[in-house]
Amino acid sequence: MPEDNKEIVQQILAVKKEINALRTSLNEINQEKETWFEKKESYSSEIRKLIGNVKSAKGERNQYTTEVKEAKTHRKKFNDEIRKKITEIKKLKDERDSLLKDSRVRFDPLRLKKEIDGLEYKIETQPMSFEAEKRTMARIKDMKRELEGSKGIVDVSENIRKLSREIRDLKKQADEVHAKIQKKAAESQTKHEEMLAKSGVIDELKAKEEEAYKKFFELKQKFTEINNQLKEKLGELNGLTDQVNQIKAKKKKERHDKEEKELKDKEKVVEEKIQKGKKLTTEDLLLFQKMEAGKEESSPEEKPKPKKKSSKK
Repeated sequence: MPEDNKEIVQQILAVKKEINALRTSLNEINQEKETWFEKKESYSSEIRKLIGNVKSAKGERNQYTTEVKEAKTHRKKFNDEIRKKITEIKKLKDERDSLLKDSRVRFDPLRLKKEIDGLEYKIETQPMSFEAEKRTMARIKDMKRELEGSKGIVDVSENIRKLSREIRDLKKQADEVHAKIQKKAAESQTKHEEMLAKSGVIDELKAKEEEAYKKFFELKQKFTEINNQLKEKLGELNGLTDQVNQIKAKKKKERHDKEEKELKDKEKVVEEKIQKGKKLTTEDLLLFQKMEAGKEESSPEEKPKPKKKSSKK
């Protein structure tokens, strides 16, 4: 093999080695690149999920906050009503005290009324002798007469008792609303803390997502760079391969031309021997037969064309 062809072959081998190294490096980088991309996608998916959770928690927190505000409004109404009735009770108590002071009553009218109610209930529900019932009725009559002189005090006292019951009921309702406020406020705070915790996790994941994308992008650039180098080397290999093919074609043509020339020289020698009547060797005979066969193939004899017969009318 000529030296120039050997040199090109060595270059081809070197380029192929570089191509293999580049392909190996390209596969390794591609795998690492895809690994970082999968990590980035995993972080992104987790972030989207957590953002959905945060939005849901925020919606629940806002709902609890709204309910707390509404409950506080209701509680304020109850407390305002309680304060109003307490003011009324104070006025009624002052009125009762004034009436007690101005009157000569030295007993508790409410207690007396309660005793009267008890005796009346006893007559209606318990069997007793005629004399006993008569004495009880007389007692009730005397007590009512005594009570009649303190009717204003009794009415005021009844109003005080009625307002006290209403205040107790209002306080009970206000306490129930207050308990609801505390419960909803605690639930709102829990959701708020959940939001803060998940927001912190989201921030951490975003940092990891950004780092993963940065790694992916760097490897993508490196992949593109090495891929371009590979394309250049493949182009170089194709160029060297074309050179080898051209050299081979040239050598083949040179060999063919040389063989043609040698064959023509031998044919000339054989023709000279035949003209001079010299003895032909076996090699000469084989070459002569080949020459004759070639002549027949190159200039075949034309066969005579058949004549057309004329038709008589």
